[in-house]
Amino acid sequence: MEPESAPFDVDAAAVGATLGVAVEHSVGPTGAAVLRLRLAVGIDTGLFRHVFLDLGARYFRSTLWAAPHRCLDHLEVTDLAGIGCDTPSGRLVLDGMGLRLVLTRHGTLSVVPLSSHSSRRHGHREDDETVGSLRPGQNFDPVRLDTPP
Repeated sequence: MEPESAPFDVDAAAVGATLGVAVEHSVGPTGAAVLRLRLAVGIDTGLFRHVFLDLGARYFRSTLWAAPHRCLDHLEVTDLAGIGCDTPSGRLVLDGMGLRLVLTRHGTLSVVPLSSHSSRRHGHREDDETVGSLRPGQNFDPVRLDTPP
């Protein structure tokens, strides 16, 4: 986890290159970047994901829309601990509130717990598949979120 005062090493150009979309960039109240983007979900689904990321406030919001005034899901994460761009795989990876969020260039958003109750109670096991925290400059390995239990 990064210290609270450390800035995130990500910018609008990196996020745009990772997700393959235009990213609107502005400056928030803390002087840090605020990023806004819109991703189509799938092909010809009519679904769009609107994303708001305030780097200074360490805040992420995602809303999935089917049409104007038809919100299908909404997720807000405060107190982000880490953000990383996995450009070759087209994934924006965010850690916060005990969760890892993976947003792909196809508009899908996956949420994975960073730790499980069993690992906290019984300690780390060799076969434990919990996700570790992001580290600054971390190189990403391929992650499969669809593996069977």
